Amino acid sequence: SLLEKDADGTLVLYRSMVTQRSDVRGFAEDYAWTIRGLLDLYESSGKIEHVQLAMQLQESMDKLFWDEESQQGYFQTDKTISSLGVRIRDDYDGAEPAATSIAVHNLWRMASMLDSPSYRRRAEQCVQGVGSRLVEIPLAMPQMCLGAALLEEPSTQVIISGTRNSREAMKMLVAASFQPYCPRRVLIQLRIDDEKSIAFWREHNPKIVDMVARESNVDSALAYVCSKYVVLSFITCMPFDPFHNVFLYAVIHAKSQHQTPQDSNISYQHEISNN
Repeated sequence: SLLEKDADGTLVLYRSMVTQRSDVRGFAEDYAWTIRGLLDLYESSGKIEHVQLAMQLQESMDKLFWDEESQQGYFQTDKTISSLGVRIRDDYDGAEPAATSIAVHNLWRMASMLDSPSYRRRAEQCVQGVGSRLVEIPLAMPQMCLGAALLEEPSTQVIISGTRNSREAMKMLVAASFQPYCPRRVLIQLRIDDEKSIAFWREHNPKIVDMVARESNVDSALAYVCSKYVVLSFITCMPFDPFHNVFLYAVIHAKSQHQTPQDSNISYQHEISNN
């Protein structure tokens, strides 16, 4: 396994050598990209284990790589490697973006999913750490520019809920939610008949559980489009509904233009039965 726990319980990521694990501990960029991949996997699959592992690795990244002195970013190397005389904190987004830049995006996503101020504060600290360089040479830090822009406006949360009976409709809504380009969109899937999923969200973002409980339906899936977990619109999708993607596309596109419940002129509640 590429993951192993240290003596103090810290989950450590190791690099691989061809088909085997090497003895080289991962760098900050390895943690940042793995976390990003896990969040992507969660959005597409709805498996809560991916979010849980991403949270564990983010905790490890904070513990092993965070610059405790300046509180403004991540070093490239693990603090347990005593043979290094100097630790570098890179901020150049070249062919491969800097670890801190990727971490800002990850932290923003987890802050939006989990409604967690601590993740957001850390992302803001990372941006503040390159503040002057971001103004002077923004072309050298395009990924960090994206992270800074994401922190400027509220995210759009698309929450898709359903049951085992409506899993095909849930898949349709998930696919539809990716069609409009909306960089501020975060996707959350919640199976209301899955006790593990309910328990996780009850602990980390109870607003979601309370929201979907009011509209639960055994045979349909629902997509809620929210800002700050205030529902702006929601769509009900029955299995084999041919119009779900058109309506969800329109709603997400409208909300991504920073409209509020008061100034939005698009609101759909769409339901088509199998008949």
